[in-house]
Amino acid sequence: MPEAEDPLRSEAAALKASAAGELLARLDAFHFAPRVVLDLGAGTGRTARELRRRYPRALVIALDRSAEMLRQAAREQRLWRRFARVCGDALHLPLQDASVDVAFSSLMLQWCEPLEAALGEVRRVLKPEGLFAFSALGPATPTELRDAWAQADGCSHMSRLRDVQELGDALVRSGLMEPVLDVDRVALGCPGAQRPVICEIIYGVSWGASGRPAAAVSDGVARIAPGSIGRSRRAP
Repeated sequence: MPEAEDPLRSEAAALKASAAGELLARLDAFHFAPRVVLDLGAGTGRTARELRRRYPRALVIALDRSAEMLRQAAREQRLWRRFARVCGDALHLPLQDASVDVAFSSLMLQWCEPLEAALGEVRRVLKPEGLFAFSALGPATPTELRDAWAQADGCSHMSRLRDVQELGDALVRSGLMEPVLDVDRVALGCPGAQRPVICEIIYGVSWGASGRPAAAVSDGVARIAPGSIGRSRRAP
């Protein structure tokens, strides 16, 4: 008799899909016509398929370090909505400098260690005016949900979860510009417990470096020349 699926693991997988949907919806505020879109940590390819639907003229690259996930992603291909599948590490992206218009990453950054290396790679491959949209688990997410998420993703280790301030600082240190972040907290049912499990999800966007070098870091403090700070970009 097959083993029953862990209810919390099932809820974690559902919440992962919900977070991807929320992040996709946030792209509606930006009127893009990108040529190259990167789905970083694409998993089974469902989000890559949706990105291809939203941007029918773009090359959508589904990148994941798991070849098995990418094999599953092949099932999400459609005749007129095909996307590229690339097996690669977020810490060493197999892409050219300044080649990506939109980098999209939903609930993947918590697996990256060191985080700054992954963000530095995003900065490297983004075009100067490119957009990085991401979500990540926040530190208020309890251990039992982290474990369930690791099982749902087929991973064994989750790096230390950063709060909003830490993530914002890491983005700036990596050379990404004008980060905007917010936090959402979602209650999940916790089988066998008298309380809900609260999952903390951080959503954020930031922009490419616009030709600026990454900020120098000394004693954990990023120092940015005043002349390198441009006007804020506002969604139309």
